[in-house]
Amino acid sequence: MIESPHMTKLPQESPGRILVVDDDPVLRAMLEAAFQEIGLEIILAENGARAMDTLLGLKSRAELPDVVVTDIQMPEMSGLELLERMAERSIQVPAIAMTAVGDKEMVVKLLRLGVEEFVDKPFVMKDMQDRATEILRRNRSRLGQAGLEIAFEGQRVRLDKDPNEARKILDKMRDRVDSIAATGKGRIQLPAQTEHLQLAWKMRETKEFGGQLVASLSHPDRFELLLAQPTGHDAAALQTSSMIQLIFHASITATTPCEEFLRVLGGILYQQPKQPLVRAAMLRFDYIRSTLEIACAGHPSPILVPHAGAACSIAGHTGNELGPFPAPQITGCTIPIAPTDRVVIPCPWMPLLSKTHAPTGAQLHLGAEGIVEFAQQSRNMGLGGMVDSIWEQSMEFSHWNTPEDLLLIGLELAVRGTGSSREPAG
Repeated sequence: MIESPHMTKLPQESPGRILVVDDDPVLRAMLEAAFQEIGLEIILAENGARAMDTLLGLKSRAELPDVVVTDIQMPEMSGLELLERMAERSIQVPAIAMTAVGDKEMVVKLLRLGVEEFVDKPFVMKDMQDRATEILRRNRSRLGQAGLEIAFEGQRVRLDKDPNEARKILDKMRDRVDSIAATGKGRIQLPAQTEHLQLAWKMRETKEFGGQLVASLSHPDRFELLLAQPTGHDAAALQTSSMIQLIFHASITATTPCEEFLRVLGGILYQQPKQPLVRAAMLRFDYIRSTLEIACAGHPSPILVPHAGAACSIAGHTGNELGPFPAPQITGCTIPIAPTDRVVIPCPWMPLLSKTHAPTGAQLHLGAEGIVEFAQQSRNMGLGGMVDSIWEQSMEFSHWNTPEDLLLIGLELAVRGTGSSREPAG
């Protein structure tokens, strides 16, 4: 017996609408109850064929759901076939895949068809509620925005919405990256200053070469900074950072949230033949709105050094590393920033610097709190002096024992119209 899709009506200001597709009537009922509990409007279908009929009808009335939650293994039409039909009919709705099949090949196929979250069976309903809420939040952040759109070899494509074209472009990018000789020691691209920012940094390289990447884009109204640290010190790490650099510089949409950029980048890295692990952070200084947007993926959060008497603090939390997760959870925040406010960004290995406590033999780690303390002690110096002081104290803490490449960056927002920065104390 085919179940007729039905919709649970909620008030006009419903936070979102979800199409649930599963051949198990008990699970459908449980999902319906779970989504109703958080105020969502529900549409039910018992398989992919029935769901496709429903979607076509909704599309004709411009009433497509905000999210599709679908099982993968179903009779008549599987979840994979449903997503393929949706792509053929240009029905672009983010999806959550419910599956017990965990092979990477299947996950990559689903990613390319617009799946943004994966839930392995069996699962708890709270996890499903959280993932649906996260997609709806991302949808709201994308409203009125062009998404992660890049221009490459005369083509423009949405990496997060046009999976087939994106795959072709990324294959071309990979071919180009594979032809790059691994001759450099990482890829650090930082100006000494811009019209609105002062910059200072310290770096120590301990390996022959690595993939550490720092890329920046400077515009009249904003400055964007991307830090990426692939694991390893080999050609593969350098190739990964080269691909990230190409995507970053090819991006042509200023309104894509930093966390969305990292999330899509994580999905791309997951699809690579040699799946990398990358710790990354992205910052965007908006000079018009006087804000700083921050997103971190397995990377230490920046340290804020206000110009006034407020104490130094860690900007926020960090999310998943990029590469191992098909849909990484990324944390982001936007904070106000004023002239002469500073931001200090340690690389992933600086908080891990350690020393042996002589009396006990215990291993002590510097940690983010130690870097905050060093920043607090040197905040009245000029930007370059402060970065040097934090660096020296961190190196002395570990007795200059640094098995990994290290990087510390400091940025200071200049007084608008003057280009001047905070003066060091007399």
